Amino acid sequence: MTMSKNGSQPETIAAAAAEAASLAASQSRLESTPTSTGLHMLPLVQRPGAIRLRPTVPRVVDRIPPAVRAALEAVCFAQRPWPLTLTGPAGVGKSCAALYLTDWVPGSAVLYDFARLCEIVADAKLGRLEWVGSHATTVVPPTMFWERWSAASLCVLDELGTRGTVTDHQYETAKAAIDRREGKPLLVVSNLTITELGGVFDDRIASRLAGGTVVTVDGPDQRLEKP
Repeated sequence: MTMSKNGSQPETIAAAAAEAASLAASQSRLESTPTSTGLHMLPLVQRPGAIRLRPTVPRVVDRIPPAVRAALEAVCFAQRPWPLTLTGPAGVGKSCAALYLTDWVPGSAVLYDFARLCEIVADAKLGRLEWVGSHATTVVPPTMFWERWSAASLCVLDELGTRGTVTDHQYETAKAAIDRREGKPLLVVSNLTITELGGVFDDRIASRLAGGTVVTVDGPDQRLEKP
């Protein structure tokens, strides 16, 4: 698998992982607890095709923290377990890394902000969710939506958690999104730590995420830095 930025030579994740070995201690903390069900290799293409998800967001590999690149290498090649959870302040490159990975996944890669996922599941429960096909429009019940989620090659759950309380619907949605990807590639992004997510949701959510690979990313807000 190769990774490249616009206008540069291809860069392998393995090379990024080597760089991460010397920089990870100062930039972020990598923790993992192996599980029997989480070691699942994620097939990747040799070169990414068209950007399918959030094409307006630039993919710049140099802005992905080295320890995150090392973690991507590890989970994709079944050296560490899924889910991969990226935590840390806003703007440090977590969502950029998630989007970068989706470009390399053949088949279906699905990405939702948590708030948007909750809205979609609520619409499905109320019979308001529709998928428009080339020949017909299908009303999508929750079971069909979650089947698609479960069958995807990779799922990304972005912006998980708030600093307030969550509703029963939000909790059930988060738990279903994680449970239906058990043993399958799932990348979770949050500004909250695992402990904080446990406080917002509960220990069951925190335990499911902690049972995979957790990367706590530190650093400045890249959106505020000059190019």
